[in-house]
Amino acid sequence: MLIAGGAVARDYFDLLIASADTAWESAQRRNAATFTIGTEDVQAAAGLRLERKQSDLRNDAGRDATRLETRFDDLVSFVRNRETFFFLVRREHMDTGWGREIVELEDLRFVHRIMTTRPNTASWRGVDTIVFMVDFAALVAKRMRKAPVEFWKPGKSDELRRAEWVYVPDWTASSNGVKNGPREVLPTSEPLPFK
Repeated sequence: MLIAGGAVARDYFDLLIASADTAWESAQRRNAATFTIGTEDVQAAAGLRLERKQSDLRNDAGRDATRLETRFDDLVSFVRNRETFFFLVRREHMDTGWGREIVELEDLRFVHRIMTTRPNTASWRGVDTIVFMVDFAALVAKRMRKAPVEFWKPGKSDELRRAEWVYVPDWTASSNGVKNGPREVLPTSEPLPFK
């Protein structure tokens, strides 16, 4: 529930209510006297919440909706390729066209800003990145093999400093289609152009 709520208090309540509704309907179909909210109920409710968010995006973003949906689809593909829920963006890239798209997706609660950190390899020394989490609802259609990093627990946020989680728009070209991409993505001195 904590992960699926995306660190947004209103989303926790919405998700809890939708999960309870899903569990109740399931119990009614089985003629059960009681019900409990399980993982499947939370996942089903998260999927419905994503559909509502996508509808809101189309209404709120207008002509920019297709561009934002394309960026979000690319981010989802990126995190699935790396079997994670997280991606990092160099702080300086947040002012590029595609970086601003990520900020717009954050405003629309499709991605959630976790923290600022520096990746854990020598080539990234001194390079600030922002850690984001893709909204859990986007990942429920294909169940992830492992649970996300529990970054809210003491000492766990250090696990988010993975250089291979640094996102750039041309990540498929740099990873050559190999699952998990390159082991280390070297920082560049110039921001990447908007695509």
